[in-house]
Amino acid sequence: MTFLEYRKFQRVFPAITVDVDLSLSEGVNGILGKHGCGKSTLARAAVGLEYALSGGVKVCGCSPNERTKAATAYLPEGSFLSPKSTVKKEMGLFGAFSDFSPERARAHLNAFQIDENAKISALSALEQRFVCLSFVLARDAKVYLLDEVPLSNELCRKVFEDFLFREGRGKCVVLFSSDVFGCAPYLDRAVILKFGRIVWDGAPHELVGLGRSLLDYYNEVTQ
Repeated sequence: MTFLEYRKFQRVFPAITVDVDLSLSEGVNGILGKHGCGKSTLARAAVGLEYALSGGVKVCGCSPNERTKAATAYLPEGSFLSPKSTVKKEMGLFGAFSDFSPERARAHLNAFQIDENAKISALSALEQRFVCLSFVLARDAKVYLLDEVPLSNELCRKVFEDFLFREGRGKCVVLFSSDVFGCAPYLDRAVILKFGRIVWDGAPHELVGLGRSLLDYYNEVTQ
C-alpha cells in the first residue's frame, strides 16, 4: 500500500527547483540530503504547509486535508513549543489529537530524563526537540513525518527504537534528514536528494552487498 506519494511534485525556489516523483509504503523510509536540498519542503507539503507549482502530494490516497492531517504525525525542524509554557501544558494541547497517548508521551519523556513539570524556557534546544519528538511518537498515526530527528544521540536512538518495536509496525515512517550516519541503521529504503532531485533510491542493504556503506555512497553522490 502506498502511504505517501509525490506525483511529479515541483516547487521552484530562487536557489533550487524541487522536482520529485516518489511513492513510499510502510517501513522506515529516509529522504536524505544536505541542508537546502528540499527535504523540509517535501515534509511540509505532505501536511499542506507547502504547495506545488505542478504535480502534487497524496497521503493515504488523498490530497492533504483535515482527514489526512489526522492520520499524519508531523515533527517539523526546530521546536513548536511555547517558551512561556511547561512540558505538561504543551502535552495537554496534544490531547486535541484523538490518537494521542499521554502515557506513551510520559514514557518517552522519562526515557529522555525530562520532567513534565519543567518550563520550556529552562530546556536546551536539544531537550525541546526531545519533548516534541516524545509527543509526536505518542500518536497512533498511519504516517510519521520526522524532520531532522537527532538519531546520533543515544537517548534519541533508544526512544526511536522503542517506538519502532511497539508502535511502528505497519506504519509509514519517513525520516527527512542530513544525519545519514544516525538514520542508516533503521532504514528499509533510502532516497537521496541533491539540489531538489533524486539521485539515488534503494535499500541500503543493496549497497552493503556491493561492499559500500550508505554514508560513503551518500557523500559521493552529494559532493
